[in-house]
Amino acid sequence: MAKKTFRILFSCIGRRVALVEAFRRSCQRLGLESCLIGADNSPYSAALQRCDKRFLVPASIDKNYLDEILDLCRRENVNLLIPLIDPELLVLAGQQDKFAEVGTTLCLSDAKVVKICRDKVRTFRTLTDAGIDTPRLFRYDDITDADLPLFMKPRAGSAARNIHRLSNRESLDFYHRTLPTAIIQELIEGQEYTLDVFTDFLGRPRCVVPRIRLEVRSGEVSKSMTVKDQELMALGRRTVEALPGCRGPLTIQCFRTRQGRLTVIEINPRLGGGVPLSIEAGADIPAWTIQCALGQEPDIDPAAFRERLVMLRYDDAVFINQSELQK
Repeated sequence: MAKKTFRILFSCIGRRVALVEAFRRSCQRLGLESCLIGADNSPYSAALQRCDKRFLVPASIDKNYLDEILDLCRRENVNLLIPLIDPELLVLAGQQDKFAEVGTTLCLSDAKVVKICRDKVRTFRTLTDAGIDTPRLFRYDDITDADLPLFMKPRAGSAARNIHRLSNRESLDFYHRTLPTAIIQELIEGQEYTLDVFTDFLGRPRCVVPRIRLEVRSGEVSKSMTVKDQELMALGRRTVEALPGCRGPLTIQCFRTRQGRLTVIEINPRLGGGVPLSIEAGADIPAWTIQCALGQEPDIDPAAFRERLVMLRYDDAVFINQSELQK
């Protein structure tokens, strides 16, 4: 008897070639025939070309985006939807029932979790209420010269856009005029880490893989190394527990200062750009996600990942005839 094909849709797939290939390998290890489907608003997406099927859809900010993705899931009998960029998360959040009606499992945390993570002020309040260290927020009118330097970033930003170090009063005033809705927070310096966290579909944190951010390019890690740091792993679990309704992968950014302070600076309820390192190290997040979508209980050893595995990312290329791009 032929195996039933498990069909996965990656929305806003962009450049995530390594992630697509990781899911393909995980399907093979699980003994599943796979059909990996990519969706993007540009035919010039590299990862789109590496999928078994590819579709052009509106940008995630388009008013028809949700309906287009729902219709695509219906037409292609998609089993699992993996959203990949921040702007689409709020559009898809809370729509699990609509996707379930067409037979698709939406791999995304509850709407409340997504709203907290996408709003830096709500993130600060939630973490603070849970007793988790996070950079202090400042009101512009209350800032004195003694508070400087500080840090500014958009309240709902991503990809390290419009972030600024405020070294003096002149830079503070300038950027406040330029970005009046941005948040101003305590400047944290030290070693930055990413925590790749997998929560099962009951919201339980099952695995936390810390990795040092050795080098970052355009907001995304380009060089990184896994570490088995129990303090960081515990921080990842505590952060998830402060956000009831987590489901699937989360990416947590944090710092350890020279004085040993651990502070969480950001949470993204999706797969991070550097997650292929954690997957290669042995945290089979794609397989666990697929198993949860199938209603299975993944067997997870939270410490069974390789320590000090280094990822050195580089540019590669996909070559395709222009006439093939939109087929």
